[in-house]
Amino acid sequence: GVTGGWHDAADWDRNNAHYTPIFDLLNAYEMAPERFSDGQLNLPESANGVPDVLDEAAYGLLVWQRSMNSAGGVSGFVETSTHPLIDSDIDYAFSRRTRWDSLMFAAAAIQLAEHMKPFDSTGASRWAWYANRAYAFGMDPKNSLGLTTIRCRANRGLGDPYTLTWEEKQEYIDPFILHAKVRMFRYSGKKDYLTDVPALIAKVRKPFKWPYSMVDYSPWIFYGIVNKPGVVSEAQRAELIKSHFTVHADSLLAYTDEMPYRCTWPRNQDFWMSWGATDMANAARGLLATFALTGDQKYRDSAILNMDYMLGANPMGMSWTTGLGFSYPTDIQHGVSELDGIADPVPGITVYGIT
Repeated sequence: GVTGGWHDAADWDRNNAHYTPIFDLLNAYEMAPERFSDGQLNLPESANGVPDVLDEAAYGLLVWQRSMNSAGGVSGFVETSTHPLIDSDIDYAFSRRTRWDSLMFAAAAIQLAEHMKPFDSTGASRWAWYANRAYAFGMDPKNSLGLTTIRCRANRGLGDPYTLTWEEKQEYIDPFILHAKVRMFRYSGKKDYLTDVPALIAKVRKPFKWPYSMVDYSPWIFYGIVNKPGVVSEAQRAELIKSHFTVHADSLLAYTDEMPYRCTWPRNQDFWMSWGATDMANAARGLLATFALTGDQKYRDSAILNMDYMLGANPMGMSWTTGLGFSYPTDIQHGVSELDGIADPVPGITVYGIT
């Protein structure tokens, strides 16, 4: 079964980029647990004693937990060959289980277990068990793909066959090892997890530096290292907060001061604004992390101004959430909205932006 997670657009696919909202939910809770409660979001899981934000993170992880094989390996993609109708009987496929997908899952599942434990010790233990299995798979070099030939088909799997050759290198795995090790330490308190962390910190690229951008969860890899003492020295912690968070946040603040719409988009850049690039919620991620780390109100204020942009302070004068305000997107790529016979789209969907 492929239940769980959140699909993209109309094709019901889910992929490892969707760990970004999972880590957003988990770290929002970690920043301010007193702000979140059970019954807050009216979920199917509401009234189970667990804050709804954690239930939603668990739902995001569910599809990947279902992909776990007997060795503990976790997939990062689930796909089919078409945009199916709501009630179609169609086959889906999980991608190959990889070390990095397994380590991503381990980091998220163990953080979920950490926060769930005070409310549901049984559920927390279950997620910790899955996390440990995935961690063991991801840490074992024998599970690397190495130099591998990938068998493919054109036309979303329905066309002519072809092959791709690709090599898995250790540098591709290092960020996920770092993330998983830190979160496993935060859950267990076992210092053994930190043995290689200083070397990994030196090797792993910092958030927002290529190949990372403002749309991914790279800030959360380092947030768990610096948001509380214990992983690195206090001097290194202060340096990491500055170099990995405040430098980036300060550059965004400069855009806010220049931009008539008071958001963190560069005033002189009128290109590459499509495909979610001007989803200012993404830019708010680094700002809110920096606010949580420094307590400096200016970063929180800038994040709120970005959300004003999402609510109508933009060149289109449009709220980017369906059903919210007087002007909002009505022609969106969302299967249920297209097929339910109701002209207005399902309310409450914040679109990824203009295309």
